[in-house]
Amino acid sequence: MTNKSKACFAIPIHPPHYIYLNVFEKLPVNLDFDIHLVLSFKSDLDELNSLNIKPNYSVTVLEDYLSVDFIHELIDKRIIITFKKYFILNMKKHQYDYIGVVDSEIDFINTDNVYNKFKLFCNNKKFVGSTVTSANPNLCLVQNINRASAVFYDQDKISNITTDFRFYSWFSDIPIYDTKILIEFLDYIQFENYKEFCKKIEWAVFDYIPYIFYCVLFKDYKLINIHDFGIQRNWSLESMPYTTYLEIISKINYQPLWIIHNVCLDNREAMKEIILTYHRNNGEPNEQFM
Repeated sequence: MTNKSKACFAIPIHPPHYIYLNVFEKLPVNLDFDIHLVLSFKSDLDELNSLNIKPNYSVTVLEDYLSVDFIHELIDKRIIITFKKYFILNMKKHQYDYIGVVDSEIDFINTDNVYNKFKLFCNNKKFVGSTVTSANPNLCLVQNINRASAVFYDQDKISNITTDFRFYSWFSDIPIYDTKILIEFLDYIQFENYKEFCKKIEWAVFDYIPYIFYCVLFKDYKLINIHDFGIQRNWSLESMPYTTYLEIISKINYQPLWIIHNVCLDNREAMKEIILTYHRNNGEPNEQFM
């Protein structure tokens, strides 16, 4: 890591997932991004330190800022992951131009020019997904996630831009936050009023989706429906197979920056623009939504 980095990855993590931090051992020294881990308790940090993992990351511990009782409330309400993500975003929003927030079950593939890739992603001002139809048995889940994530906005406006809450782009690409927008967004949702903020949200508020809505409503971002390009996938790009990956590039002229783990392993030579993979713990593509 370097103090001159203007991009970073923020990763909420808990002890059972420390096994995935072995990816740090293979990272080169001269990265153009930083890595920040977000832990819940001081005891989690003690356990992490005992592992002697290559120290190419920094750590933030919620217990250094919040009471143990409050953290347990977050866990009991099942909003701890979303809160940790917003917490580190709020802490680092003035330090970086771009912040990618990812889960711990990742593997870095190509760490070259991450800053420029983040910048290009944000400059493109588009989020790719699909308008899920009733043929998908998970349509109600998608609508519930979108409704819950619209808690900070006029529900009718979100229904309109998402076609009755059916547009879904979760995990289509790395959740990258442009901090110029992020600063406004966190102020808009009044995140720093932790108690009131946590009363508003629930498990189904997926952290990046409220930010997507903000960008579309106020920053001229566009939602790109893959069905409009003849791509037959009744879901987001999450867990897409290799054939869909190729279609996304050729038909939309869009380069995803991540892909599910096993698809990359099976086609690594064709994945030179991929920064990282996700779902190392469940890395198979899902073709049932084709």
